[in-house]
Amino acid sequence: MPSGKSATLKVFLTAREVLGIVKENEPAADGAEAKPVDKFAQAEKLMEIAVTEVDGVKEKIAEYAQDLPVQDYLALVNEVTKLIEGFPAAK
Repeated sequence: MPSGKSATLKVFLTAREVLGIVKENEPAADGAEAKPVDKFAQAEKLMEIAVTEVDGVKEKIAEYAQDLPVQDYLALVNEVTKLIEGFPAAK
């Protein structure tokens, strides 16, 4: 990361992991309207799944990441985004 902090990410995410997040915003089977997509909540969940460690921190990573310098946070988000690139429902 730009500040020199370290981060460890998974090499890949499984379709099940990504679909689990995406499916939370699908309409109910009974035809009920889906809740609006909360992109921030999805991003937090993706970060929790994709990032295994940030600067020695291994728990509540998405929360910890929000206290990083913005350049570090954006670098982390960019790396997570690379893991889901090409997954149509995750954009």
